[in-house]
Amino acid sequence: AVGEVGIYAWAYHVVFLATALLVPLSAILAPHAVDAEVATDTRTQRAIVTMVFAATAIAAAILPLVLMVLFLGVSGLPLGAYAAAIQPLLLLTTATALQFAMAQIEPTLLARKSFVRGLVAALILTATVNALANWLFIPIWGTTGAALATILGYSCGLLAQVSLARRLTGDPLRATWPLFLLVGANVLLVLTFAWMPVIPVPPFAILASTLLITIGRAAGLFAGLGALEGQMRSLPRPLAHRAIRLLNWLDSPLGGDIATSAPR
Repeated sequence: AVGEVGIYAWAYHVVFLATALLVPLSAILAPHAVDAEVATDTRTQRAIVTMVFAATAIAAAILPLVLMVLFLGVSGLPLGAYAAAIQPLLLLTTATALQFAMAQIEPTLLARKSFVRGLVAALILTATVNALANWLFIPIWGTTGAALATILGYSCGLLAQVSLARRLTGDPLRATWPLFLLVGANVLLVLTFAWMPVIPVPPFAILASTLLITIGRAAGLFAGLGALEGQMRSLPRPLAHRAIRLLNWLDSPLGGDIATSAPR
């Protein structure tokens, strides 16, 4: 229906404003990726890809808290007919975790000329899967189906990029599937919000984020975050100290000593 198209478009444009922030991050990584390719520095390339996946994993782990704040914020607004956009909005916000990974891996892959065709193929795959999933899902679930189709499309696109990253670094990137499980957990969380009164959402979201952080750390999904220690030192000293301790704690194995965890 025309009304549903307008509702979905509103949700999509709200999330689009957030994804615009990914462009500067990609621009920061691009020079390092080019330098690593020119120097044939596979170690640096592997470190960049690993760090991107670690950053995506921690973003997905704390995403329930973001979804909670967004849900509580928009639920209190007089949206009228646009209240139907809340669930698609939350699902599209979940998709930004996948967009983040794709956007930050792209500079490393684009630095190698032979991978350009592969990246174009990944984009075509993303659009094709999204279109087919829209065709299947929208008649069943409406705007929620369109949002789920977007998540599925980005998932396939990221998998295509992962296959290129494996060829580039020679790294099996074992953390890939658990990363998709984290994103999937957020999708289930959003769908649960639809049947939950507003009041229980905060404790439920906090519990979900705590569990995802614990599982992610146990699975080693955050390994590589310690490499950001140098960037954290530019923060004010008290804040930098706390940020570095947190990164090293996330980077260390479950039960590890945060004082001795070395950046990787």
